[in-house]
Amino acid sequence: MLKKLLYFGLAVIFLFAVVLVSVTPRLEFELLLIELFFAFSVWFLLLRERVNVTLLLILAVAARFVFFWELPLLSDDFYRFIWDGQLLLDGINPIGKIPSEVQVEIANKALLLREMNSAQYPSVYPPFHQLAMAFGALFDGFLNQVNGMRLMIIFCESLGLIYFFRFAKSLLPIYSAYLINPLVVVEGVGNVHFEAALMPFLAIALHSATRNEKFKTSFSYATAILIKLNPLILMPALLKERKSFKTVLFTLGLVVLGFLPFVSGMVDSIEGFGLFFRTFEFNASVYYFLSEIGKMLLGYNPISVLGPLLAVFALLLILRVGLSKMELNDKALLTYLIFLLLSSTVHPWYIIPVVYFSLIAKRQLILIWSFTAFFSYSHYLGIIEPKYGWILAEYAMLFTAMIYEYRRRPIQLFRG
Repeated sequence: MLKKLLYFGLAVIFLFAVVLVSVTPRLEFELLLIELFFAFSVWFLLLRERVNVTLLLILAVAARFVFFWELPLLSDDFYRFIWDGQLLLDGINPIGKIPSEVQVEIANKALLLREMNSAQYPSVYPPFHQLAMAFGALFDGFLNQVNGMRLMIIFCESLGLIYFFRFAKSLLPIYSAYLINPLVVVEGVGNVHFEAALMPFLAIALHSATRNEKFKTSFSYATAILIKLNPLILMPALLKERKSFKTVLFTLGLVVLGFLPFVSGMVDSIEGFGLFFRTFEFNASVYYFLSEIGKMLLGYNPISVLGPLLAVFALLLILRVGLSKMELNDKALLTYLIFLLLSSTVHPWYIIPVVYFSLIAKRQLILIWSFTAFFSYSHYLGIIEPKYGWILAEYAMLFTAMIYEYRRRPIQLFRG
């Protein structure tokens, strides 16, 4: 009875903290961190106590619907999502289109152009992401449009839940714990970032790959890629698993089929990806360190060279990890860590796959990053620029966690 009361109290604290986060703008950074601290504290306690799946799922559902009463307050990406969705509904391929150059009249055009943070950049969102944004755009009013996209994310998460309940009940507690991680809730459904939509399919793909279920692996992996392109970095790992050449080829075939209706904008979207590596920087770790050295030596920001160089170095490391004899779950976690730590742009929602992979690989101390990633909102305090004290704290805790996890259970990357 006492334990039930404890769990009830923790659930109330968790949901109350999430409610407060849902109405706190990013400029109130210190208040936001306090609220998130309480939410994460409860989550880590529930993780340690290994509470039953039913309670976790009730909390996951309740925490998500808290956000249906407010527009996202931590990210303004939803304006771009609404824009792309409305273009698609009007029969225009959004991929590769630069909003400021589009001449077609759409609802709230002037407001959307003014509020979005990427009006000068081509759209790079893959087909299934575009379809989800178009679904949201079916509704009237920004809040209803955002909620439509939130429903699509929850739908994808529910498919993952159904899969694990049907085919892998032993993994259901891990997936349920992932679903109530505050980063996943806030940045996924709350701020409408589709990393939360791709993750269930990526989780299914990894589970299916270990069981040599080629069709399930290919279908779910292709779906994840068609939502966001970053799961492509796991291709070497999946290629090595049981030498799944047919799986990889079938996956790529499905991806190509998915892109065919949008192929007219692909050339311009490739330029958009180039801009990501040559222009954007946010909450980086290794990149910021090398960039500051470059500024001192060269007198200017070397991002146009440094960004692509780090991307190439990351690719080489990812290939080495993928072709090693490590367990697939460890490969997936290490692959995403390499990708993010060598990137010039690391928004908090980019960490969502790391949450699941840390849980499934049983390297739970790395989950501290799902909290410290919110330190990056310090960028918006005053002048929008890196606040290096907060960034140093974020990555110092992450690297400490990584060292501890390696010492606890070393990986065999260059042996065997």
